Amino acid sequence: CITPSNFTGTITVGGGLVPGGSNVQPLCINTPITPIKYIIIGDSADVSGLPGGVSGKMTTKGSSGIFTISGTPTISGIFAYTVFTNGSCGSHSSFTGTLTVNEAKISLTSAPGSDSQKICTKTSITNITYTISGTGTDATVTGLPQGLSSTFSGGVLTVSGIVMAPGGTYTVTVTPKGACINKSATFTITVYQPIAAFTSNVIHGHTPLLVNFTNTSIGANTYNWSFGNGNTSSVYDTSIIYRNVKIYDVLLIVSKNGQCPDTAKATITAYNLDIPNVFSPNGDNINDVFQMNSSFGISNLDVEIINRWGTKIFESHSTDAGWDGVNITTGLPCPAGTYYYIIKGTDIEGKNYNQNGFVTLLR
Repeated sequence: CITPSNFTGTITVGGGLVPGGSNVQPLCINTPITPIKYIIIGDSADVSGLPGGVSGKMTTKGSSGIFTISGTPTISGIFAYTVFTNGSCGSHSSFTGTLTVNEAKISLTSAPGSDSQKICTKTSITNITYTISGTGTDATVTGLPQGLSSTFSGGVLTVSGIVMAPGGTYTVTVTPKGACINKSATFTITVYQPIAAFTSNVIHGHTPLLVNFTNTSIGANTYNWSFGNGNTSSVYDTSIIYRNVKIYDVLLIVSKNGQCPDTAKATITAYNLDIPNVFSPNGDNINDVFQMNSSFGISNLDVEIINRWGTKIFESHSTDAGWDGVNITTGLPCPAGTYYYIIKGTDIEGKNYNQNGFVTLLR
């Protein structure tokens, strides 16, 4: 008969965390974890419950090996995982752990679009607010234009103030402080500071006076001219002909997209000697004086009046004096008739006037 034989041996199942390793560690989203290693006794192992971006892998197979959990978590949250062995033995072992993936979050909580403002310099912005959550304990703000500041309270960051910066576009970055910093918010503050300015080829001259205006404004895209004679224009550079003797106030109002207007002003003096040919010194306060109308622009003016017999009956050396029809020698009113005048003068440009003619005195 056959004598039975006896065989002896040991089957070991199980394993555990590699000595010195830890399945508890601070984790940040989008940051590689410190690999977690388990000793596996058996053919293989697998894992469930890990966050996205993290996986497990056996590095050796057979009667024992190392199962390593590694990767970069792509989502935040608390994840309870289980490592379980796979083998031909009827018994299986499992190990559990928990991964907590943190994330500092920042979200705009003020009105949509408030994080991209276009504003005039020296004007208050609409407050911009962000909620900082997760592991954010405050935030760093860079790029703020002069006049703006940020405050943090109760998890809310607020940007406010009056913009005092010159015109331009300012890019602002808000980055949460604390652990797991991987997100930031960026917005722009566009500051408008149009400055109106212009020059002219002349500032005074004889009528008809052609004046060419050169626009030297900066930071503007709309232009409105007013020439002081009822005429206007909206072109960049422009010109005007002044035909009447007058001092004209010229205005240029500029803006940026219709905002933040600024004004430049200049005066143009259009002058000439406007000499009347008749006057009536009858005391009705209407055309009672023979005078050089609108003689501004004239720095010196000499006037002589001669009667029909060649006698000088009036003279003046003032730009604003006029003849009231009285003989300066006798002090008596001159009779109606035609009188001869001699006018000499110098204008503000140094040009000499020499003009003779006749004026009729009516009674």
